[in-house]
Amino acid sequence: MSKKSSKSRGVFNLVEFSFLELKAELNGVLKVKSRQQLSFVENEADFWKCVNKYECMLRSMGQPVLPKVLQKPELERAQPYHRSKHLSIQLDESALRQEQDNVSEVQAQFQQILLIYLDFKQKEKFKRIKKLRQAQRNLPITRFKDDLRAAMDSSRVVIIAGDTGCGKSTQVPQFLYDFGYRSIACTQPRRLACVSLSKRVAHELLEDYGSKVGFQIRFERRKTQHTNILFITEGLLLRQLAVSSSPR
Repeated sequence: MSKKSSKSRGVFNLVEFSFLELKAELNGVLKVKSRQQLSFVENEADFWKCVNKYECMLRSMGQPVLPKVLQKPELERAQPYHRSKHLSIQLDESALRQEQDNVSEVQAQFQQILLIYLDFKQKEKFKRIKKLRQAQRNLPITRFKDDLRAAMDSSRVVIIAGDTGCGKSTQVPQFLYDFGYRSIACTQPRRLACVSLSKRVAHELLEDYGSKVGFQIRFERRKTQHTNILFITEGLLLRQLAVSSSPR
């Protein structure tokens, strides 16, 4: 047995083994093979916190922290049960910094925990999105989406009136985007409202890190040539219209 495999097997047999003790070494597994400083996880502190909870759960159930890593032929069989067989995602080997042939046993098991964490976070996001879409469907203005489209097809000016909280500020811009409009300006009297509404609409369109939705206020703006929905203060829009036929 080589020194490398002997060392790996020795660590594997430790009763009190914890991935947290190898945090400095294993942090490299979290990094994506890229020129930019990218990571498989959005919040590394949250990831290591979950690792600690996961280890405590396994110990309380009398299960080993370092379970056997299944090979590809074993993953294709239904029996025996293994958590890895029920994950909805897998790591892209081309994005890993280290070649899989050179990965130690501990690193391979750590990758399995990383996959479990990513799978959990993805399902968490899906639940939030499902809840968000249900909340959107329950807004009063949603019932009038088709009526709004018909009114816009027959008239250049449409006035929408509704109670506070019915969804005018957040849903109408999204309706217009669904109708095919790509230069949508949404005015707000206050700068804070512009910023908060742009973030909300971007979140509902799953564009938190994109540029589809932006804002422009005095001394600050977040917009690109790819921005389709722009929240802008009334005064700033009027000043732009005074010097140009369309907002810049």
